[in-house]
Amino acid sequence: MPKRSGSGDAAPSSFDPVAYWNARPNPNASPVAPDWMKRFVSDHVARVTRVLELGPGVGRTLDVYRPGQRITTLDLSRLYAGKLAARAEDLGLTLEQHWLDHPDAPFPFEDRAFDCAVCVQVLMHVPPAHIAHSLGELARVATQAVIVTTLNPGWTDRVRHCFNHDYEALSLSVGCTAEVLLRTGDQIGFLLRRADRPAA
Repeated sequence: MPKRSGSGDAAPSSFDPVAYWNARPNPNASPVAPDWMKRFVSDHVARVTRVLELGPGVGRTLDVYRPGQRITTLDLSRLYAGKLAARAEDLGLTLEQHWLDHPDAPFPFEDRAFDCAVCVQVLMHVPPAHIAHSLGELARVATQAVIVTTLNPGWTDRVRHCFNHDYEALSLSVGCTAEVLLRTGDQIGFLLRRADRPAA
């Protein structure tokens, strides 16, 4: 997975992701994820019971889960907790919400607490200083992570909240593998697993 360079790769020193995401209104252009994205995620969560969703925002991907399924979420922002809970209730899901106060804080879960972690359009918003920590924690708390993200060489320094990462190299650096299963435009979808864990 080659890295796409661009000035968006360097995080402005003044960028505070916790402050940014707790203040930004309307975090998504659309409140519902595209069908191709939901299909990619649903293929990997259809038969699991313990699910973590990292960065759920307003709940764009909640409809990939089965009614009655219990979903645990983890986010830097509390801004849309109420909207997320209401959407989960509408879909018949049981929701357990958790938050981090710093992007380098340990995830508040035991090792392998989840069968699957879901992370959709989130990692591209993690600054370079914190991305290895996020990948490592996903791999620690879940048997595998289903990730959809964007690589966009057109991002500039004016796009303060988007970063290009070399996900394959970063995954290897934290003892994981990144198996790319989807490429569409500037979107990629991959499975993250610890290198010592066999494929499911």
